[in-house]
Amino acid sequence: LLSISRDECQRVLQHCPVESDQHGIVCVVCAPGGDVLATSCFRGVVKLWTLSSGDCSVVLDDADGDAALCLQFSPCGSLLALAQESGCVSFWDVRLQSFIHSSWLPEGQMFCPFLRFSPGGNVIAISSLFYEDHYIEVWRLSSRTRLSSLLLDGCVGSFAFSPGGALLAVVD
Repeated sequence: LLSISRDECQRVLQHCPVESDQHGIVCVVCAPGGDVLATSCFRGVVKLWTLSSGDCSVVLDDADGDAALCLQFSPCGSLLALAQESGCVSFWDVRLQSFIHSSWLPEGQMFCPFLRFSPGGNVIAISSLFYEDHYIEVWRLSSRTRLSSLLLDGCVGSFAFSPGGALLAVVD
């Protein structure tokens, strides 16, 4: 962790032992409240860290060993979405430290490492790849239903919801 104001390394967090076969951290994201940091590794293990102490407070591991490519906290910080290489998107309740459910993209689609919650936290957008075609899937979390599937001309570079959540800007 780098202290920007002091231009120095404030703390080093060790996700897994150096001699481990987990191959280090793939993704890192801060929770909206600012005191929780989530890290993921190629083996799929996610750790939640308390930034003020530097301690690992929770280990989330569904034990399937699939690479965890992207993490995203919901706007209120209560949910953590984990997108895996296989196309599985898992949801965890951060407060209860429990697994909620997994969703799979349609058969044949592979995950591309982008996902975003809408500002209200009730919708999530996920990028995916089906052979040569690139898609953005938009899902309503409460009903677990797909709202839209957008075929793009090229590879997804990035995407973001508008502040009200009514629009999704996509770079391809």
